[in-house]
Amino acid sequence: LMFYMSGGDPEHDILLMESARQAAEATGDDVAVTILMKASGKGEGEAHNGTCRYTAQDGVLTQDTEFGSVDDFAVTDPACLSEFIRWSAEKYPNRHYILVIGGHGSHFSPYNDLKEQETPPSTRATLYDSYHRMTSAQLGDALRQSGQHMDAVIFNSCEQGNIELLAELEGTADLMLGSPFVIPDLAYDYTSLVNDLRQGRSVEETLTLTDR
Repeated sequence: LMFYMSGGDPEHDILLMESARQAAEATGDDVAVTILMKASGKGEGEAHNGTCRYTAQDGVLTQDTEFGSVDDFAVTDPACLSEFIRWSAEKYPNRHYILVIGGHGSHFSPYNDLKEQETPPSTRATLYDSYHRMTSAQLGDALRQSGQHMDAVIFNSCEQGNIELLAELEGTADLMLGSPFVIPDLAYDYTSLVNDLRQGRSVEETLTLTDR
């Protein structure tokens, strides 16, 4: 289970990381978790600043000290997502993989509706960090460049359950879980998701239960 997240604001810094921590605590030797979390930089303390990377197995969350804590990490750069996926697969090879994108998403935004500092997305924005956005098309490209097929992609971000995103993900994942509407910050029960996988349920059945 790979969590790739951008806080965007102090509340999301806390809640997104808490979701990943809950998943990490439920891991065993059969289900592992990797996390990359970029905090918003809009508060004081480690919880709101820097970018950290973690692994988790057997209920133990371990920070990757070689990665460090990077304030200017380009979390919306597709190459960074590709690298995170490759790193995760190298840490836990020959497994089934689920990618979780966590942060703020948004609907399709024509150029005239964007602030001058923003780069206009060609499709709906899937993840953003301040004025920088990863478009749905860029997400699809990042998955293809990673060389790793996903069993599923989960969007813990608003307004991602749409046909445009499905089209961009074609051939990169077997399943997608997302909502076309605004969702709560703690959108899915990742502890139950990990527990269901550990009980031998299929990814498809697990996602169905997660979305109840």
